[in-house]
Amino acid sequence: MESKFKKLVEETASVAQRFVAAGEEIYLVGGSVRDVLMGANVSTDLDFCTSAKPAQIKKLIKNVVENLWAVGEKFGTIGCTYRGRTYEITTFRKEVYLSTSRKPKVKFGDNVADDLKRRDFTVNAMALKLPDAELVDLYEGQKDLEHKILRTPIEAEVLFSEDPLRMLRAARFEAQLEFSAIEDVVYAMIKMADRLDIVSKERQLDEFRRLLCLPNPIAGLKRLAETGLLEKVSSSFPPSVKSRPTKLLSDESAESKYVKSIGSQATIEDEEFIFSKLTELPSDFQTRLSALYIMSKNAMLRIERAGNASGSGSETHSNSNAFSDSTSLLKPSNLLVPSDSPKGKPFNDLPLSKVDSNAIKHIISLVEAAQKITSPATDQQVREIADLAGSDEVWRKLLSLLNIFAKEVGASLSSSLSTLGFNPFTVELPLTSREIMSELDIPPGPKVGEAQKILKELYLAEGEITKQQAVAELKKRLG
Repeated sequence: MESKFKKLVEETASVAQRFVAAGEEIYLVGGSVRDVLMGANVSTDLDFCTSAKPAQIKKLIKNVVENLWAVGEKFGTIGCTYRGRTYEITTFRKEVYLSTSRKPKVKFGDNVADDLKRRDFTVNAMALKLPDAELVDLYEGQKDLEHKILRTPIEAEVLFSEDPLRMLRAARFEAQLEFSAIEDVVYAMIKMADRLDIVSKERQLDEFRRLLCLPNPIAGLKRLAETGLLEKVSSSFPPSVKSRPTKLLSDESAESKYVKSIGSQATIEDEEFIFSKLTELPSDFQTRLSALYIMSKNAMLRIERAGNASGSGSETHSNSNAFSDSTSLLKPSNLLVPSDSPKGKPFNDLPLSKVDSNAIKHIISLVEAAQKITSPATDQQVREIADLAGSDEVWRKLLSLLNIFAKEVGASLSSSLSTLGFNPFTVELPLTSREIMSELDIPPGPKVGEAQKILKELYLAEGEITKQQAVAELKKRLG
């Protein structure tokens, strides 16, 4: 066991020995311990827990570490950088949560056992005592690592009620670690889904982003969808068909609230389709969230159309059989942004940055424009779409989405672009504004802008033209 942790023990020895010399205990805890036991790469961020109080922590490390900060001091955490890593050293805690908040009222603990009991999952509730590399595993985290299961140290409902963000973390760890949550954890996620409302949207978005950008986020997204947590993250996601745990629920009200289907077969088909395709997309947040938006809008449109077709309106949401004859309305293999889909800012209930929001709207508008193309694409259509894309990076994102939603259109655009003979993202107009004024004998003003617009239209319609052709066309149109 010591050999597995040898490198980390040696790296942290200078800091750890100062605590021991002062009569304090210090442990590596959480992800770094788990990752070493799994044989995975250890993050540059290390978490420690200690018997020392925050003021003592600062005193012990201030002359050893490179940088020190205390923004989390009221929660018992002191941060620092040391030898290329970021350390967060936290006093043993007994956390007490209020029913209306996920922020704990901190009560410092007396021992590592109290601290580990409040950790999210058993695989993260192991600690390595320093500097002698003694592993503390009170909740059989090693065994759960071997069996690849996700389990909580104490009752899942208690931990999720205290900090509902742990439910999103459960989904992320299932995808990241390729583990499966045990039935009690899944059951608690379904039952406690509404509790996520007390967590700020900023925190929810941060955790969802981490999941979505994993190399393979499929298992985590499916878990969020089937437990009803996906629609809690954003109302832009369609209502899901929640899974029923095999254990019976204890009361009818809970069963009515958490188990009965509120989704549709259409929703399931769209989710299964898009989730299975996410790994074909670049693992960047903007592209993948754009794909989920397209999926969601199509699912909601299919639900609406099927409801209208059956004459049952919104009641169709609770009857999946009503969709059995309507799923051909928009088959998953042909999904695109429907022209009659709801408009507006994508995911307007998520606190997206302006950069992310604008990029996602831009990507979706490109998909909408591309869906109007009939294969094979003409050179003019390629130039127009490339001009809208504005860069090779955005163009690649568009093609990756079209490869999922409209493979023929994407292939046609890609093929046609390669035959243009020039890069449409770096095209310069044949005349500068100074040359336009000289050739047309006009002063600076609106007419120069009108001439540039004409030249841009010419490029989109015909491709590159010479200066002589540009001058002739401008004189013809503007006199």
